[in-house]
Amino acid sequence: YGDSWVSWGSNSFSGGCALLIKKSTSIKRRLNLSAYSAMKISFYAKLKSFESNDKAYFEISDNGGASWTTVKTWQAGDITTHTYNEYDLSSYNLNSNFYIRFRTNANQNNDQLYIDEIYFFQ
Repeated sequence: YGDSWVSWGSNSFSGGCALLIKKSTSIKRRLNLSAYSAMKISFYAKLKSFESNDKAYFEISDNGGASWTTVKTWQAGDITTHTYNEYDLSSYNLNSNFYIRFRTNANQNNDQLYIDEIYFFQ
């Protein structure tokens, strides 16, 4: 398993499963957005058991992961229930080497970020 996987159960927004990222780890996905001049992303996010120094991030890279831009940072108390997030990615270089990444910086296995219902649209 590692520290990220698809989780089944009550921590999903809908459908019974959600992406679970715990402790200090990340999961990224490469996207080919070269055919688009505009793109948005939406998803639901939820934190569980985060303490005051724990943080979670939504990040993008338009250079194949050589560097990352933080789009959103969450910390303890920010999103204890499923919260809708929507971001316009159009100001970035939408190319064939575009990445999104969800990352946590926490110290315990019960420090968890849940991501669900990820959609891309124009």
